[in-house]
Amino acid sequence: MMTFSSVLNQLFKQPIYFIMGIVLFFASLIFNDTKVIFYILTVFILVGGLPHGALDFFILKKIFSKYYFYISLVAYLAISFIVFFVFNFTPTMFFVIFLIYSAFHFGHSDWEEHTKLSKYCWGFAVITLPSMIDPDESYSFFSIFIENAFSILLVEYFSIFSVFFTFVTLLKKKDRTLKLLILSVYIFLCYFSNIYFAFIAYFVGFHSIHHLEYWKEKVEKNTFDQLFVITLVVILFFLVQLIFQVIPLGIDYNNLEEIMIYNAFLVIGSLTVPHMILIGYAKK
Repeated sequence: MMTFSSVLNQLFKQPIYFIMGIVLFFASLIFNDTKVIFYILTVFILVGGLPHGALDFFILKKIFSKYYFYISLVAYLAISFIVFFVFNFTPTMFFVIFLIYSAFHFGHSDWEEHTKLSKYCWGFAVITLPSMIDPDESYSFFSIFIENAFSILLVEYFSIFSVFFTFVTLLKKKDRTLKLLILSVYIFLCYFSNIYFAFIAYFVGFHSIHHLEYWKEKVEKNTFDQLFVITLVVILFFLVQLIFQVIPLGIDYNNLEEIMIYNAFLVIGSLTVPHMILIGYAKK
């Protein structure tokens, strides 16, 4: 039975997530221009995603000896660049794949000790719930990456299956209260704020924080200064790509905000594939 004290106890397990949820809710009352929201989304996606991916350098260093470390690093970067080019030039196909493997990654990373079904339904609930809560905004976001007709179809299917994924991930008693609280805040922000701020709260305040906390005890000490440098290098790459379009985009856009969002997800997406492969291997 869920009591007030048990709920309070669960809230203290993830204070950053719940605090971010409150802050972003009030921020949405001030910033309601989509252009401004896209700037905020881009900043937080990079702030949350890049350190979380840059940590992979130290995970590789931890699990591979010197010779194999360099081989694994080259392989990691090669996969990233391949995904970058494939995503850029076939965005419609690859964006859907990106959403699917992101769902698997969220579930696998957020709840390591849960059953596969419960974990993966969690990830898919995070991905699909915004389409049920705010289908119009979800359609607008998907349309940045994929054709309009397919965006409509994707929103419809996500809306239908989101209830199933949410129900299944909450079936198991383990961490049910915490999951329910996290998803409740997520749904609340999707409805009363916007789907972008809801995702920021989840991705930065829960997923990325959880990932860093899990691995910080398992990698060498004093790595976070180097982590900062690696993150800055990737941000520099992002800015050069955004400003100069060194690698031409696969789709034409009319405004800077859409170009910025596209590039941010392009960079994060290209790092997520090798990141997932590495985390899956490292946790075996």
